[in-house]
Amino acid sequence: MSSSFKKEIGQVNKAIAECIALIAKVRERKGLESNDETRLKRLANVLKNHIINREEFGLAVLAARRRRKMTQREACDKMGVSRQALSEIERGRGVPNSKTEKELQKLFPEVFE
Repeated sequence: MSSSFKKEIGQVNKAIAECIALIAKVRERKGLESNDETRLKRLANVLKNHIINREEFGLAVLAARRRRKMTQREACDKMGVSRQALSEIERGRGVPNSKTEKELQKLFPEVFE
């Protein structure tokens, strides 16, 4: 996994943990403090940016595959992954695991430049 991707995942995990803490605070009926709304907006932006980055990555994989005039099935056969996994990645709904990421790097190196 690339270091930028690991950093992004770390930021998302941190944002999720902060959201959970704020939800717990509300559930305990302590109420939100004035700076909590600002924190929630910042966390929402972190999560939104992650989704946008994931979609851009998926579109880059899709474009690289199409430039090579490959079907999803052909790409999946070369990488040894399921068509469903590749479809999820191309649509920005899935994140490749480390094995799939390595195979994507071999088949579409320009996506990772």
